Amino acid sequence: VKIEQSVDFTDPKGRKFLILHGDQFDRREKRAETLPAWFMSALGKADEAMTTISTAFDKVANFTLRTRFKLANHVRAILEGDKRGHRDLEQEAIKHAKAKGYDGVICGHTHKAACKAKDGLAYMNSGDWVDGFTALTMDKDGDWNVLPWRKRRKELGLRRKFFHAANDNPDKEFRPLTEKMVAAIRTIWPGKGRKKSKLPKPSQP
Repeated sequence: VKIEQSVDFTDPKGRKFLILHGDQFDRREKRAETLPAWFMSALGKADEAMTTISTAFDKVANFTLRTRFKLANHVRAILEGDKRGHRDLEQEAIKHAKAKGYDGVICGHTHKAACKAKDGLAYMNSGDWVDGFTALTMDKDGDWNVLPWRKRRKELGLRRKFFHAANDNPDKEFRPLTEKMVAAIRTIWPGKGRKKSKLPKPSQP
């Protein structure tokens, strides 16, 4: 496994893209680095508690409304001013890519999917596969789009509860190989606070 801070990619149309996570463009992240460690620790514990409460709330919403409400995300959006934060990150990413001579930038971090032109450059964000279930796609001609999995899974006739959307993978034959790769990574990099353990078995499609 080779971990890179950023990667250059040229699409079939000859456009050069900068691919990176995008957290370095987040002004809130930079401000957080100046705060005391004890304060950040307290915020972390508060966030964990909110996530626990949100999970219980979401299960009720899923059962009664047949949808994922994601209470924690709504609370974070209110507290952090997500719209302003997303806009600032886009501007910083485009400014950086333009200064480096790229035709566009592809990132994540904000969990908000996007595929658009901004200030003469292409700005794309994959969103996430946790709450929004979105991904970026590129065809053989170099045309990019956002894949909204909520909509696509219905087109494929996958109508089970949305909580199981992560396992509704049309390319199921690749899943065993992917699980082996993830399991191998976790043996050397279990993640902060994560115990080394086997991956849970996916539910049957």
